Amino acid sequence: MLKNKSYSLTAFILTVLKSHWSYIALFFGVALFWAVNNTMQPYVLKLIIDKAVSLQADKTQVLSILMPFIALYTLLWLSLGLSMRLLDWFKLKLFPQLRLEVMAKMFAYLNQHSFRYFQNNFAGSLVNRIVDMQWGIIDILTILDDVLAQILGLAIAIATLLYVNPLFALILVAWVFIFLAITILFLKPIQRLSHLFAQARTSLVGSMVDSVSNNINIRLFAKHAYENQYVGKAIEDTVQKDRNMLKKIVHMRMCWDLSIILLLGINLITLAVLYSKNQVSIGDFTFIMSLSISILWNLWFIAGQFVSFAEQVGKCQQALAIMNAPHEITDSSKAKPLQVSQGIIE
Repeated sequence: MLKNKSYSLTAFILTVLKSHWSYIALFFGVALFWAVNNTMQPYVLKLIIDKAVSLQADKTQVLSILMPFIALYTLLWLSLGLSMRLLDWFKLKLFPQLRLEVMAKMFAYLNQHSFRYFQNNFAGSLVNRIVDMQWGIIDILTILDDVLAQILGLAIAIATLLYVNPLFALILVAWVFIFLAITILFLKPIQRLSHLFAQARTSLVGSMVDSVSNNINIRLFAKHAYENQYVGKAIEDTVQKDRNMLKKIVHMRMCWDLSIILLLGINLITLAVLYSKNQVSIGDFTFIMSLSISILWNLWFIAGQFVSFAEQVGKCQQALAIMNAPHEITDSSKAKPLQVSQGIIE
């Protein structure tokens, strides 16, 4: 019998992952490789352009001199594709097993609750929570893996910019602080609204499943109109909570957009001024802008994932109520296995 134990969402995820740390390490390795590759590609492109510009006086040697750089640039793209397929293989090995373990663990605990617990909770709502948890954990791990790759990529990009031109590294660091400040400002409100939406959604599913399960009683007492109104109110409440969450997310994205436009504008103006003073090359111009756009695109993708992350955390925290509700009926600590020597039916 599973023992009563209070979990936080982080503790529950770590409990499920404790036998799979080798795969987590492999995920980290792929994320690190992606981060290095994402910075190396624009840098090799910079070398190709600078070398090509330096050979303007004698273009007959351009191809032979540039071939090693072109081969390296092609190899970087090839290795990136291979690493992504390797990541897919890791997910194929890990994620189905995690879903199995989460569902089995939660159902085994749920199955030991008292009769009163099942009377006080919709059956559909309880099952929906288990389904939410097994998909939610996978989504959370996927998003965290993406975030880790972006953080590593950002760190390597800043280090490379320090080597090429420290001024642009400082500009990028300043923008990152602005971006993070905007995210932190909206983080708590969106998490709160996401949790409310998850609660409303789970309650709605439970109400609908309960209504369908008791359809015979609805017919016997001619309660179709009442049931439609009852479920309709739950639908309206869920939609309103979803709308409140999405409004806050739109406000956050508008602030992100402004910060991105600000960074690109500052970089372009600074590059133009430095190029007019012969302090940066054409290759530097290409490298800094392509790296900046790459970072912006990737961070924008991760920022979009923030919506899903907040929603999944809300769902999982709500689903965790099953595991945190103590069993009303438990075995005594001194209980011994039942020994049946003989059975009689009278």
